Amino acid sequence: MAGDDMKYSKKNGILLIIALFVAVAAALLVHHYTNAFTVAMSIIPPCSFNEITRLFCPGCGITRSIRSLIEGDILLSLRYNPLPIVFGILLFALYLELVLKCFGKDKKLLPRKLWVYIILIFVLLAYMVARNFFVNLTPIYTDVFLN
Repeated sequence: MAGDDMKYSKKNGILLIIALFVAVAAALLVHHYTNAFTVAMSIIPPCSFNEITRLFCPGCGITRSIRSLIEGDILLSLRYNPLPIVFGILLFALYLELVLKCFGKDKKLLPRKLWVYIILIFVLLAYMVARNFFVNLTPIYTDVFLN
């Protein structure tokens, strides 16, 4: 495999840590000094699935969810769509595993059993269906992000 020949050294671990901080800082700076999300929301077409069925698809609310995360409002982000938080946690745990491996610690932070991920997928799918029937689970549509 291509990843098998990668060196897991402390130098690479430090570079990974620096890369994460630079990426987060860049995202926060872009958000602070531009209206990138306003532009993105004005050019992203409306959801075809929602337009036709008046139901929320699994992707409805992801852009607003990510913006809420960047602004630090985790509960509002969950209300819009929980997928960015779930995938963010999974990706961050994988990232930490890689950094720990670079520092000589082969620690597994995520479960390696398939049934765990099957249950996670079913829970997320159940949520995606339920948010079409329970008002408290539906994404909030406001013009907050258009300011």
